[in-house]
Parts: sequence; structure tokens; C-alpha cells
Amino acid sequence: MIFRQKLCEYALKNGVTKAARRYHTNRQFVYRQLKKYSGNVRSLTLKSRATKTSPNAHTRKELETKIKEYEEIYNNTAKYVLNFKSPNEKIEEYYLQKL
Repeated sequence: MIFRQKLCEYALKNGVTKAARRYHTNRQFVYRQLKKYSGNVRSLTLKSRATKTSPNAHTRKELETKIKEYEEIYNNTAKYVLNFKSPNEKIEEYYLQKL
């Protein structure tokens, strides 16, 4: 970042072409840095290029409904195919047998 700051300061004083030659870079890079430069080093830091949101992302409601659908499918499979019973069902069955 210090390199970029020195580059910008030199370009402002002596011109873009001289700055590009002195710092062994091209004029386009110097122009880009000058466009970002506001007088402090922080303005020249690299910014993230990652997208802030995904265009194909599901909404919260869609995710909740999908999760409910999967729970229904897989919980029913466990109940009927594997003969699985929840703890509450086992307790009810136990007490019904005693009566």
C-alpha cells in the first residue's frame, strides 16, 4: 500500500507518464490508483470482489418449507420401514400394556 501511495503522490506532482516509468508500471494502473486515492493509504487497499448476495439463493421461507418436507419424508421412512418409535410412543405403549 505504501508503494501505491508513493506512486499516487509522485503522479500528482510530476504526471502519470513519469510516475509509470519511474515505478515500472503502466499508465492505466496509475490512473486506476489515482481514481481510488483520497489522500490516505486506506483508500488504496484492495476491495473484495465477492458478490454480496447470491442470485440463486433460497429465501428463508423456502428453506423452512424444504426442511419440513425432508423431515416428513425421512421421519416417516424411519417410522414405517425400520419400525422406529419415538420415546413418547414407547411410553404410551408401555402404559397401555399395563392397563
